[in-house]
Amino acid sequence: MSAGTQLEAFVNALEKSKDQKDRQWAEKRLQFLPGTGWPELWVVTQKSEAACARLVRELSLSLEKVHEVLDAARRAGKHNEFYEAARMLNLDTAIVAHQLIKAAFESVPAESQRLSKYVQDFLE
Repeated sequence: MSAGTQLEAFVNALEKSKDQKDRQWAEKRLQFLPGTGWPELWVVTQKSEAACARLVRELSLSLEKVHEVLDAARRAGKHNEFYEAARMLNLDTAIVAHQLIKAAFESVPAESQRLSKYVQDFLE
């Protein structure tokens, strides 16, 4: 869904006020996660050399096993990616998700910086 579509849905959902101030409030806060699909799918499709090396190191796996787990996770279906990877590794889903997410964002530092800046701007 595009940013314009999201903004229109937000403004239309307001019961009382639909002025420009509301639109500006939403525009400032609207941000998209990377990728064109759901977030878990984006995470498990980031297979850069750096991402795979991190998973080899952090999860004590062979490179072949990393590729096997990522491929199976990708095929697991919407929102089941982390569960499938954890099941294959016999590890807690939260631990596996954490490592996969860190590896994915290390693969695409611009996305990591973009999202970090977005959060930091609200904390300042």
